[in-house]
Amino acid sequence: MEKVNIKQKFELFSEHWTPKIIGELNDSHIKIAKLEGEFVWHRHENEDEMFLVVKGSLLLKFRDKEVRLEAGEFLVVPRGVEHLPIAEEEVHLLMIEPKTTLNTGDVKTSERLSDRNIYNIENCLKVFQYNFKQPPPILLFKKSARVFHALCRVS
Repeated sequence: MEKVNIKQKFELFSEHWTPKIIGELNDSHIKIAKLEGEFVWHRHENEDEMFLVVKGSLLLKFRDKEVRLEAGEFLVVPRGVEHLPIAEEEVHLLMIEPKTTLNTGDVKTSERLSDRNIYNIENCLKVFQYNFKQPPPILLFKKSARVFHALCRVS
């Protein structure tokens, strides 16, 4: 059991729209992310999603309304509700989500997301090499996405 300094965790990365796991609570991950720009319209069929703004201002568009969250405010988006997060300037966000939650919800493919995933893989490879002073074993990436995801945690 160790305390976590959220501000320090945010200082460890710069990329946007790539949630980082900073803790676990029962069957949920505690994640942080930096957001800037517009994400994609998506929904989570099986999970509610909580957005807690730590820094900045986040606009959440829904098909029937818009909600703006400022630092210190949060909103729970019920499962199945389509939404579009927009950060006009950089936003720092904290989320508590079931471990099964994908940040893209029901969106299966997207050129923007594919580019982002390639960028994240490259960054994780660099982090692995820096931390372990050797290139990562290829088998590690073929074995399972969960193992790869564990390497990308912000610790």
